[in-house]
Amino acid sequence: MDPMKPWTYRVTKTDSTPIVPDGCRDLIIKYSPSKLPQFFISELMTNTQWINTFQDQKFYGLRLPPGRVIDWESLKKIKQPESPEDLIKLANECTFSVTSINESLDCLSESRSSSEAASNIGVSLRTLQRQVKKYTHQTPEFWRLLARSRKAAKMILSGRSLADTAYHCFFADQAHMSREIKSWFGVTPYYISKHSKDSEHWIHQLQENGYDSPLTGEQISIRKPLLSVT
Repeated sequence: MDPMKPWTYRVTKTDSTPIVPDGCRDLIIKYSPSKLPQFFISELMTNTQWINTFQDQKFYGLRLPPGRVIDWESLKKIKQPESPEDLIKLANECTFSVTSINESLDCLSESRSSSEAASNIGVSLRTLQRQVKKYTHQTPEFWRLLARSRKAAKMILSGRSLADTAYHCFFADQAHMSREIKSWFGVTPYYISKHSKDSEHWIHQLQENGYDSPLTGEQISIRKPLLSVT
């Protein structure tokens, strides 16, 4: 079984927090004062989203690797989890890995086009599109472009020039890179570069592991609650 990483988050003050796209879903239990625990599954985000959190809330999550499949029918039959132990049990019973999808996502993250990825895997583009869409509910291009933009953002945060980053990440030019990065993260490459030395800035979430990395890794954060399972 591919790694599923637990994380916890305690809110020390009421605030608004940005969560950046990284190709992962999370199983989450939210604990709020004087309320019953709430179970959520985070969405597979297509852009950076800001969520409101409130003082003394606590979150416990289990981070699913990119491409990890959720068995929604099995999920409906299971009692809502209320503890970390329940969450782990749910993940083991209601999520699964598909080797061919993991291989497809690995290849897409390194390819200049979906057609190139399909060729490298040894399948037709149509087959790749059909299989990736079936299991992840997103297209191969979603995954390829997300990986490229995350890699570019990490390079900029590490101090690489914008021109060098655009070249090495196969963008047509800097303007192309700027449009794509802004569509995912809501900020420009220049903004990322400007805050690269401020380790406390939220943009450094992009240095955490996600789809641009091998399909393992841990992220200590919270995600936008999207689906409530009852």
